Amino acid sequence: ELFALTDSDWTEGTGFTVSPKEIFVVYAKLTDKVGNVTYINSQGVVVDDTPSTLNVVYPNDGIWTYNENAAISVNAFDNVGDVDALKSVTYSIDGGAAQTPDDIHNFSIGRLPDGNYDVVVAATNQNDMVTSKTVRVKKDTIKPVISLSGNTGSYKQSDLLTITPAVGPSGVKKVEVLKQEGETVTVADITATWQNGHTITENGDYGIRVTNAAGAVCGEEIAYTKIDTAKPVIVIDS
Repeated sequence: ELFALTDSDWTEGTGFTVSPKEIFVVYAKLTDKVGNVTYINSQGVVVDDTPSTLNVVYPNDGIWTYNENAAISVNAFDNVGDVDALKSVTYSIDGGAAQTPDDIHNFSIGRLPDGNYDVVVAATNQNDMVTSKTVRVKKDTIKPVISLSGNTGSYKQSDLLTITPAVGPSGVKKVEVLKQEGETVTVADITATWQNGHTITENGDYGIRVTNAAGAVCGEEIAYTKIDTAKPVIVIDS
């Protein structure tokens, strides 16, 4: 669609208004008073008043996981007619340097390190409008282990069993004591008290089970055979 400007219509700085979602090139034909003609045109212009659409999917957002293959899926687009108006997409892990994927429209952020941190994804369109989304990564692939320290070699009325877990960034969520009672197993939750040790007052086979916040479990066993709480009996033979 061409518009002609007469001398009376044109003044320096004259412009025109375009609407959002329009794509256009401005062409101008300049004719001087002796008839010389010059043609000029602008670069292609995209009018975009809407931020890019950014989809960021992380199934474990804000939840501890021990999945080594945990990954964030990203999809971004900004289409104005047939024109791709998406300029750039970057992401940063735990406040680190911004990284740019090879394909800014569809990509996956994998090899996430262990820890508790944010991943920020930002999409910028040709109009420099920015859309950003943040997911919280809580990842712990370190399998917990525990060591037990108790006196099983001496006769005692009771023994204080020391429990020492070694866990990753998710920490200890639950500590339990399992004891074989015939054909059944009793389970006692000692999460609130394990740091003070666990007092053993009966002989038997004990298992200590530790669960971290990511859901990984480990266990260790210890057997007591020399707990003696029976009072001595004195027999007088007259």
